[in-house]
Amino acid sequence: MDLSTPLRSLAPSLESAVFTVLAGTEAPLSASAIARLAEQGTRNGQAPVLARLVQHGLVSTVPGTTGPLYRLNREHL
Repeated sequence: MDLSTPLRSLAPSLESAVFTVLAGTEAPLSASAIARLAEQGTRNGQAPVLARLVQHGLVSTVPGTTGPLYRLNREHL
């Protein structure tokens, strides 16, 4: 187990990287901002991860000027 990123033990690397970024802020973020802040992956690689997290209700979206903004659904957790 990697104690510096324990979530990585439970979720594959891209999921844990996206989840860690979203857990670190209350503000909605664009997919590009998430990719910049995450330690792994690219925007294109994280797109299916974000879609899956939204589908499962773990992440919510709000409309942004250039695309959806993503926020951790803290009520679901």
